[in-house]
Amino acid sequence: MRNLIFLTVLLIFPVFLNRQVKAQNKDAATFFAKFMTAQKYIKGDGLPKDTAKAFQLYKDCAENGNMTGAMVRLGLMYKYGHGTSKNLDKAFHWFSKSTEQGNPAGMYQLGVMYKN
Repeated sequence: MRNLIFLTVLLIFPVFLNRQVKAQNKDAATFFAKFMTAQKYIKGDGLPKDTAKAFQLYKDCAENGNMTGAMVRLGLMYKYGHGTSKNLDKAFHWFSKSTEQGNPAGMYQLGVMYKN
């Protein structure tokens, strides 16, 4: 009986693990798609230029997708007031958060903020 339970767990575990990996990849792909859509809204490339929509997409990617590139973009939007009101404290927060995860663009922007 014990061997049967052990064998059942051994057979079911890889299936469960495979579904977890696919779900994580799907989430990463979803946030990457949101990031690319935000880029299109910023530039007006294939979509109408809309900084407010881009801001919301970057914010979702930075908060939930843990994307350092989106954190830097969000910081820039707060720094210059694009798609939101200008807020240097929030810009500093997002640049710092991206820097903690090793993003060089975030490090540069944080250095510029310290300089100014």
